Amino acid sequence: MKINTSSLSISAIISFIFLVFTVIYSELNESFKKILTNLTSHHWISKSILIIIVYLISYFITQFFVKNKSSSKHKLIYALIFFTILSYLVILGFFIYEFVNKT
Repeated sequence: MKINTSSLSISAIISFIFLVFTVIYSELNESFKKILTNLTSHHWISKSILIIIVYLISYFITQFFVKNKSSSKHKLIYALIFFTILSYLVILGFFIYEFVNKT
């Protein structure tokens, strides 16, 4: 079995989007945060497990639909870098906004 790096990149991007959603939504919705806490001992552990599951499922699905072309690999790597930075900035911005508005 050959590893499909294009599918890996797409799966990572999907996981980053899911991460941003779960982080922000759990901070805004206390009942969702409690559900995550009840799944495991801490909401961050639940988020981590869910993100791993999303990553594995999205890789499994995308490997059947995405070709592993070298031309698309480079674009997907740049997209992955972009989404990594964007995810970081969105989460950082959200927590800065929450900190400023609560003080």
